[in-house]
Amino acid sequence: MSITITMPRYFLFLFLLLSCNSGQKEDATASDQKNETIAIPGFVKEYLKWQLPKWTFPPIPKQDIARQTVDLNCDGTKDFVGIFRDSIGNNVLMEIVSLEETYIDSQLENFGKIDPLQIKFSLLSTYRRYDSSIQVFDCGAVEASDVKAEFSKIYFRDSIGRSNIIEYRK
Repeated sequence: MSITITMPRYFLFLFLLLSCNSGQKEDATASDQKNETIAIPGFVKEYLKWQLPKWTFPPIPKQDIARQTVDLNCDGTKDFVGIFRDSIGNNVLMEIVSLEETYIDSQLENFGKIDPLQIKFSLLSTYRRYDSSIQVFDCGAVEASDVKAEFSKIYFRDSIGRSNIIEYRK
């Protein structure tokens, strides 16, 4: 009698244990897939595959690469900025921007073999002043530097597509 009572409890416990573990695994996988989707948009994956097949992302955690999307050329389409590793191993801050029906890439800065964790960059929103001057950004802008460097650079385009760089002391 005690065996028949314990056996169902044992199976119930085992069933609950397996149910909880499989749910946690599914949640973690969904979370990983969601982060992957957010971190690397489809157009970037396709662009790398067809235009820069030997380029990759540095082997560091996704959150440290800080890949981001913003409209960088004022055409109303999201563009992409991130740290890439070129075909010979240099770490490059690059943007992939929309151009009519396609995308093009532009290397903002080649950091060479520097540790990608030492590259700091962020997006600056439109119409934001970078200092006390009257300069504002018509489109999104990218601020970047090597954490050990004395200077930072801001890469931006004006409303008619001309590229500009502002360099300033940190």
